[in-house]
This record gives sequence, C-alpha cells and structure tokens, in this order.
Amino acid sequence: MPELRLHIFIAILFLMGWSTSDTHGQDWVPMKDTAGFASKLAEMAKSTRTIQSEFVQTKHMSFLTEDLLTKGRFLFKKENKIRWEYSEPYQYVIVMNAGKILIKDGEKENKFDIKSRIIFNRINEMMLNTIQGKVLNRSDFNSKFFQSDKHFIVKMTPVTKKMQKYVETIEIYFGKADYHVAVIKITESSGDFTKISFINRVSNVELDEEKFNVK
Repeated sequence: MPELRLHIFIAILFLMGWSTSDTHGQDWVPMKDTAGFASKLAEMAKSTRTIQSEFVQTKHMSFLTEDLLTKGRFLFKKENKIRWEYSEPYQYVIVMNAGKILIKDGEKENKFDIKSRIIFNRINEMMLNTIQGKVLNRSDFNSKFFQSDKHFIVKMTPVTKKMQKYVETIEIYFGKADYHVAVIKITESSGDFTKISFINRVSNVELDEEKFNVK
C-alpha cells in the first residue's frame, strides 16, 4: 500500500486505546463472547476524549535483508482530530481534522479535502464507526474473532476489490486486562507487513489544539 494510505489507515484503527504487549508465539482459539467484547470496546471508546502514545513501527519488505524500524508519537482528540508524527529516523507528520488532511514532510506541506479522495473518504467513515466501537458488523470487512492467554484478536479481511489491492489482512490485538489495543499488524497483498507496538500511552490528558491545525 502507498505509505500515506497505510499510515492513515493504521491511525484510524488506534482510536480505542492501546497497551504494550508481545504477541509472538501465542495460540489462538475462537473468541467465547463476541457481544461482550464489542460492548467493552464501545465503553472504552465512549470514555476516551484524548489519546497520547509513543509507538514503534516495524516494516517488513521481502526485498530488504533487514526490517525497517521507525518511532514516533500518535495523538487523538475528539471529535475526529488525529496527529500521526514520526520522529526517528526521519520527521514526517500527518494531521486529520474537520475533513481536511495536512501532510508535512520536512519543510514541504500538502493539504487536501478528504472527500475529494474516495479512499480517504471511506477511511474517514471507518474512523467514525471505530470511535463508536462498532467493529463486529462491518460490511467492508469479513472479521473473525479469537483469543489467547493475553489478548482478544480481531482478524479482518477486506471485501472490496479496491482495498484487496492493498491489504490482505489486518490483525488487531486487544489486551484482555484493559481492552486497549496492544499491537496492530497489517499484511499487504504482496506479503509485506507493518507491525505497530505501543508504549507510554495516556488517555484523557489535555492536548494543545495547535497540534491539530490543518490551516
């Protein structure tokens, strides 16, 4: 998937909170109570006004001998304000607010209306559904639900051919203790994947409105 689309797509899936965790080597079994799981997610989304977290992103590409590692910070503020900020090894920022997107790449800036881009408009709609905790009954993804010792896992497969060109599966790991998202793994149609792990997350703290300025 083109890098910008992938970053925004991941960001939208963050909105219900997260915790630090390792998913390696876990055995999955079918989730026992999907309705209860969805209810807990809805409660989490309703009570979350802001999110601030650091993240570590691992990007695996088959033609590279080593995975790419990047670090940064993610900010969210109701209603529908997102800042996706890379700090290492390069600086790159995406801000979404009021139907607008601002992209900062060094000294360069690019702005556009989400509705002018079909894929971004669909993503914006997904964001609203995610904030409301609606992850079970999605027409644009087929979802399967699992659990392990530490996590609830939602494995999503896109239905539309347009999305299938970019994404094969999305795996979202929710901590059993707090229902926060621990890890997100997106596997692309090529077999390459991006895995995001989160650290130092805090919710409902004051965030500077200037961070979400798209003007």
